[in-house]
Amino acid sequence: MTDIESLRALHEAATPGPWFVEMAGDFDHECAIIECARWNGYINTIDLGSDHDTANLIAAMRNALPDLLDGLERLRAEKAQLLQSRAEIADEAQALRSWLDGLPDVRAERDDLASKVQRVEALVDGWATAATKAANALGFSGRHHRDWSRISALRAAIGGDDE
Repeated sequence: MTDIESLRALHEAATPGPWFVEMAGDFDHECAIIECARWNGYINTIDLGSDHDTANLIAAMRNALPDLLDGLERLRAEKAQLLQSRAEIADEAQALRSWLDGLPDVRAERDDLASKVQRVEALVDGWATAATKAANALGFSGRHHRDWSRISALRAAIGGDDE
């Protein structure tokens, strides 16, 4: 893992930037020189000879280092927050699993009640049919017939009488 504080300390201790690369030399020999700072008419330089690519890399990294370290710190803070959130969510999920495991299995009870409802419906239908037949046989019609059928069906449903 990158030690951000050490890199920041090295950055602060180094010659202030921005750094840039200039080519120097004569017709026979060209050098990549990293210019670090100018003060009192002097230039602090690093001569990398003909290694232009390394000179460009060093200058670019030195200039970009503060922003890169800031970004790395932000990403590490976000990662820590995400890991904390993930841990909290995992704890909540485990608590829900434990809660669900503690619930009784009500499927058997539900199926039993559905069966009882079907039996009650069958009884109501049977009593309604029987009441209608009885009402017709006795000559009831109209409103009285409907009331008597409803009362008979209700008694069958409540009392559980089979017939």
